[in-house]
Amino acid sequence: MTELKFGTEPLVYEEKGDILLNYCFSITLYSLDMSAPQQKEAVLAIFDDYRALYGSRMRWAFVQSVAASAWQPVTDTDRRITSAAWIRDEPEVEGYCFLLHGGAKRHDASDVSFMALAEDCLGVDDHDLGVLSCRFPLADARSGRLNLPALMRRWCALLRPWHGRGGYSAGVWYGNGVRSRLCNRLSLMLLRYPGLQYDTMTEAYYSVRLQTGLYHGPRCADWLIALSDPFLQALGGLDAVTDAMRPCPVLPYEGGAVLQAGDAPGLGNNGDPASLPDYLRLGRVIKPVRARRLGHNICVSVPGIPNSLREAQGLNARWRAPPLTFARASALFRHVPLPRSPPAPAGFFRARCKNKASF
Repeated sequence: MTELKFGTEPLVYEEKGDILLNYCFSITLYSLDMSAPQQKEAVLAIFDDYRALYGSRMRWAFVQSVAASAWQPVTDTDRRITSAAWIRDEPEVEGYCFLLHGGAKRHDASDVSFMALAEDCLGVDDHDLGVLSCRFPLADARSGRLNLPALMRRWCALLRPWHGRGGYSAGVWYGNGVRSRLCNRLSLMLLRYPGLQYDTMTEAYYSVRLQTGLYHGPRCADWLIALSDPFLQALGGLDAVTDAMRPCPVLPYEGGAVLQAGDAPGLGNNGDPASLPDYLRLGRVIKPVRARRLGHNICVSVPGIPNSLREAQGLNARWRAPPLTFARASALFRHVPLPRSPPAPAGFFRARCKNKASF
């Protein structure tokens, strides 16, 4: 699949019976100290909201606690797993991880997924940068059945994230061993559609450098960008951000605000950010606080340059002026049309900390 055509959902990429990509809408919130009791209660409240929407579609669960780390099928009778209430009992210094998704098989990519990850290796400056991420079916996002900006605003008011994002995503499967085969395919889709992000549950694990970067700000523009008060103040305050975003809405909540790039999410076309003018506006607004040195957050690599930062930085900066067109991006990234991707460096997709979650 090299083209996304709405109206034929679900949009997936399948290989040898495995669903490796499932295109979806996703919300990802990065929050400080998610192991703190108040943060745990916020995570559980958000999970309750999500379960009310998609709980009946959950088929698989991964749990990492002090006691165990394992996958298991979801059953209605196992309330401890389906409610995630067990995280209240986890020591604050240990962190936790739980993931539930609706794939037919344990590792299949799914457009219904909820993940909360709090571990002591993910932060800087004595703060742990936790991740809460969930996926929504494209049909629900496009039909208007869900008021996604209001939902993200509610969740931000509960969790008070450091920052966050919401928009169209390429949801990757939950297994290992095929990422190098996905490399060119996924990179091509990211280049072709500037409104598409790369959504994976292990995004936080690529490197300490990545988490340091995300601590310093959002990756790039998206349909929805949540900024906490420190970022808003760095941009001149809420009123200044609201003025700069006009006519696009800004949805304030106690502790921050959600910036919304237009009435509906967009994919764009031909790799040209100018095809999404409201995203360009939002990108200009957040430019001073956007994270700069982010590597490994997309499935790309340059032959002979292991762990290169150039491609990731170029893609994240595509909302600059003049726009990075698809033709220019293809040459810059050296990925179109490579017949196959080079193998990832050893250990590249593994956690860099002692308490890593082993999916």
